[in-house]
Amino acid sequence: MNIYLNWSPVQERSDWLHDWAKRGTKPMFFCEWGCPHIASWSSYRGPLFIWRKPGFQSLWAQEYAAALRGDAAYEGNGIVAKALAVEESLWAKGEPFMFSKLVPVLSEWESNYQEIAGRYLDDNWRSHRAWGVTAMLPWDMKRFHRRVSAQSESRLFAGRYKHLKEPGIVPDELTGGADWLENGYFYDNGPRTNFALTAMGRAFARWNGEDCAFIGGGGVFTDKRHLFRPGEVAEKTLVILNDRRAGQTVKWGWRLLDGAGDVVQSGRGSASVAAGCRADVPVKFSMPSAGEYSLQAAFEFEGGKRQRDEFKVAALAPKKANAQSPVSLYDTKGLTRAHFDRLGIRYTPISELSPAMLSNVNALVIGRESLTRDVYDRTVRWFTRHPNWTWREWRGRVLNQIGFRTQAYGLRQAFPRHSEAKSLGLDGEILRDWAGESTLVPPYLEGVDELETVYTRKPWAGLMQPRVWRCRNRGNVASVLMEKPHRGDWRALCDGAFDLEYSPLLELSVARGRVVFCQLDVTGRTVADPAADDITRSLVDCISREIGSSPCNVKAFGTRAFLAVRDSGFRLDQDPSSNGERVFVASPGAKKPKGMDDKVRDGAKVLCLGLSAAEVAEWSPVPLAVAPTNGCAYSRIEELPPELDGLSNADWAWHGTMAFDAFQTPSEDGNAAFRVVRHGKGAYIFWQVPPWKIDAEGRPYLRHTKRHAEYMLSRILGNMDTRSDETSARYADAPIPEDDPYRYYRW
Repeated sequence: MNIYLNWSPVQERSDWLHDWAKRGTKPMFFCEWGCPHIASWSSYRGPLFIWRKPGFQSLWAQEYAAALRGDAAYEGNGIVAKALAVEESLWAKGEPFMFSKLVPVLSEWESNYQEIAGRYLDDNWRSHRAWGVTAMLPWDMKRFHRRVSAQSESRLFAGRYKHLKEPGIVPDELTGGADWLENGYFYDNGPRTNFALTAMGRAFARWNGEDCAFIGGGGVFTDKRHLFRPGEVAEKTLVILNDRRAGQTVKWGWRLLDGAGDVVQSGRGSASVAAGCRADVPVKFSMPSAGEYSLQAAFEFEGGKRQRDEFKVAALAPKKANAQSPVSLYDTKGLTRAHFDRLGIRYTPISELSPAMLSNVNALVIGRESLTRDVYDRTVRWFTRHPNWTWREWRGRVLNQIGFRTQAYGLRQAFPRHSEAKSLGLDGEILRDWAGESTLVPPYLEGVDELETVYTRKPWAGLMQPRVWRCRNRGNVASVLMEKPHRGDWRALCDGAFDLEYSPLLELSVARGRVVFCQLDVTGRTVADPAADDITRSLVDCISREIGSSPCNVKAFGTRAFLAVRDSGFRLDQDPSSNGERVFVASPGAKKPKGMDDKVRDGAKVLCLGLSAAEVAEWSPVPLAVAPTNGCAYSRIEELPPELDGLSNADWAWHGTMAFDAFQTPSEDGNAAFRVVRHGKGAYIFWQVPPWKIDAEGRPYLRHTKRHAEYMLSRILGNMDTRSDETSARYADAPIPEDDPYRYYRW
């Protein structure tokens, strides 16, 4: 079969042959296998075949890489500018173009193409082999090497007639001075005069040899559980593959090292592995005290060949729930009640959400799968007058009714975003590869014909879109993701997936209260995960604390500033004679009022949007070097100021060039398009490319850029303590099919 899975999660690709290995009767041969295929980096998903027909398309390299690399995917090196320049020049012609025009620049993008494909290969290739696949032909093989020196003359291979009936590639002719083993195998550890292995090539070389071994999960070798409690028995498996034509005995050894490099536990032995077979060596060890550890394994095959592997694990001390009073729990399914009981979380069950029942409630939890649109509407009316509530894990249908755009996508890696995420104990290691499987969505797509002859289509943002098949929920951190709303005081405590556009943990602030929308798969897992349990306790503590702040309104100077604030769902100051203003927004053409510097010195904040160089000079209390430019602002901001709290580098990364007046001097907490000038107790915040400066109609490849800008504007206003009355999920645009990054096409 041909198998092109586009951006199906790495874990699901590795589990692809799980059921076949248990119940299948026919051998499996992937005669074409995309790892992913390079065409997956294009935004184009048919209906015409990408290699034969032109289309308007974008190169979504950074956007797809962000799912695995987070902020690091948004680079500022020359390859970014080169890639965007090629793409924009093709769009500017006004005619559809072939993806092959974008391939050369993508092929040389080491981090966001080669390394991403290498990560997939690292996990998938060895897993398919361990499941027992007969053969695989990886597509894009020519990108396993890169040229490092000039072309040399070709020569006939002396061993071209040898080993023809054995596994491996036997070349007739060698070009470029590549060195080959005399036994005809494609890869070796010798020097190459003209070529070097890429990240894809290194992964293939590591996992394609006849001798192959690695550290797998306990129970199922593809499992990547890495978080345990101190004293808990951790289970792993040493997986040994032997593709030789004869059996062999393989020596193995493992050791657990602490942070100082000292050996805590160890073991050694040997395993007999029959020809063409696999041996599994169970490994068990008791987790020491809280901390991070490294499980290392070494293997010695017959003939002296050696391999090593390493797997990071951590022991998490249990977090105690510190809620001063029990939360109220509305839970029609009983799933959250069972979860709370297991964790010892105090709660008061309520059977209905009537005004009388809610009159004495301060902190409310809506249990998993207990929310309906009616429940949401009735609870929101109560919420606008009371402090806190939270809700847990819902399928996409209910979220869509509330207004959310959702993706049913198995997220195995999320990234902490807002500063409050730290108080919840969230970090990048906590938010990945949880134990067991989640149960919010079925392990496989429903409604698929036994013999599928057409694309499987599922709803997305009101559209029916083709979807890749799901393969289990192993390791899921979240299964149904919310796209970050553009309107209102929403903040993502963590985010992930394509372009970091989605969040499984969103907080909405309105008046004195807040709602926490938890789509993290903390409830009903097949195996309890320490991180999921700790996050549950932290969320209960979080919502049991009242918010005492009194958000203020915004006073806008300039028509565009007025519209931007109003459209973003924040309250405008309706009394221009008021003397208590603390937040101001100014857009092009606005004149700086007298006494503004004094207000800022006393603690006010001014957000200046899209100003010219002359206007920046007028509004800034200190001189700033500003000059017109037309460039790419992929400049990362490493140290986020408070005004950008909860945002990521994805929010100010542009998929194209912009004409604006740019800041000329570097800043640790800003870039050429963003600058904060502290003045006394307050600050002037300059953002030179607000949403209205992004022409997503004339330049459709900027649609995702503009969406990020819309969210960024609302988040900055929220960080400035302005007040929003928005209680529904609202977006700034209407989606089109081409917006969906997980639309499927078989290539």
